[in-house]
Amino acid sequence: VNFFNRILSTTFPRPQITNKTSNSSNMAAEEEVFCTNCGVKNKVSSNFCFKCGSKVTKVDAEEKKEEKDDGDIIDISAYLGKEALVSDDKTEFIKCGACDGGGWFGSNGACKENYSYKKCKCGCCDGTGKMPKDYKQCWRCEGKGNYGSNGLCHAGYQYKKVVCPLCGGGCFFSSKKYDILKNNGTRNTKCETCKGKGSFDSNNPCLRGSQYFKAECTACDGTLLTIDHFSKCEPCKGKGYFDSNNPCHISSQYKKATCSGCDGKAFIDLKDKYKCPVCKGKGSFDSNNPCNRGSQYRKAYCTCCDGKCYIDNKRKNQCGKCKGKGSFSSNSPCYIGSQYRKKACETCDGKGYTE
Repeated sequence: VNFFNRILSTTFPRPQITNKTSNSSNMAAEEEVFCTNCGVKNKVSSNFCFKCGSKVTKVDAEEKKEEKDDGDIIDISAYLGKEALVSDDKTEFIKCGACDGGGWFGSNGACKENYSYKKCKCGCCDGTGKMPKDYKQCWRCEGKGNYGSNGLCHAGYQYKKVVCPLCGGGCFFSSKKYDILKNNGTRNTKCETCKGKGSFDSNNPCLRGSQYFKAECTACDGTLLTIDHFSKCEPCKGKGYFDSNNPCHISSQYKKATCSGCDGKAFIDLKDKYKCPVCKGKGSFDSNNPCNRGSQYRKAYCTCCDGKCYIDNKRKNQCGKCKGKGSFSSNSPCYIGSQYRKKACETCDGKGYTE
């Protein structure tokens, strides 16, 4: 067994699992923790996640506390959806805020378990009527957990269509998950791309329950909020994608390509960056001029910014030999997309600008 464990530990990634158990050794085998690779709950005594097979490592609370925040943007994709209720003997409970302590829902709202017309358990407390004191309300569904065709609704509503993508119908978050989704307090600005709705139909922002729903907003990752210090991506005008000629939303039937400036996120951190002076912030070239990535006439990526539309503030001196174009035809400087291009400028390695 030890031999195979050593082989697997060198083959698979080692996602960390935070130990949520109490200090009592006699309870350790019964309590459960979450795999940070796939999010599935496992026994605390497990060496491998039963779903994804990843090697798991238990991290002490003090060790986790010492980890420093490097200021990076948190990838929240693994944290979207319903959160399993995790507690120990130190957890303090209060009345569930989703069902008002009833634990169940009928067609008309929250109810008790003994109600004749009850339909389903509360997604937050799983029918217990209690939730941990530190839980915070999901701001997308306002603690209701579900969407109908026309707006928010509770779990028992007969016209319910889909659970809230952010909380997965759980209505509330643990403080830890809340902080992750809020990017440690920096995600507070209403998303301009989806107008704070979180989703798109073919042409416009819409609520998640709409019958015309096509896609979740990539600018805010469905949180309805963007990072406070981020700015609208100039090439795509804060939309994230391109059709053949213009910026468009993710759900457009004419969508051709993802904006290379923001990778479809629509908003980016422009600190220490500025628009590429060679491609004018478009990232690509047709035969004669800079063009957007979705253009049917696109020939090549800009070699100055590597197609990313922005460059850092270190590369700011125009190459005197190629006049900032990066390439040469037989007689004069030209852009990389030119049909007459013969070679890259040797002075700047085809970048157009030097550091």
